[in-house]
Amino acid sequence: MAVAAGPAAAMKLAGLVALSDPPPQDSAALVSELHNLGVRTVMVTSDAPATAAIVAKAVGLDGAICPPGPIPTPSIPSNSRSSPASFAGG
Repeated sequence: MAVAAGPAAAMKLAGLVALSDPPPQDSAALVSELHNLGVRTVMVTSDAPATAAIVAKAVGLDGAICPPGPIPTPSIPSNSRSSPASFAGG
């Protein structure tokens, strides 16, 4: 975040403030445990793609990032006994 000072018509850069919102410490372990159980994990975020990629890598997601917008309906194999709700967490 940039910080400016001075009159509105002649503001000058006074400094930069770095912000960080890292994922919780147990996120990577949880994602790993879910993968070991056969659960496919994805991240739904409104972050910028570059930010989302960094967070996904930090928690062990393999590029499974949903950009902002409607969540796509999963395709379910014809031999599957799962319902769409089970794929969406319901």
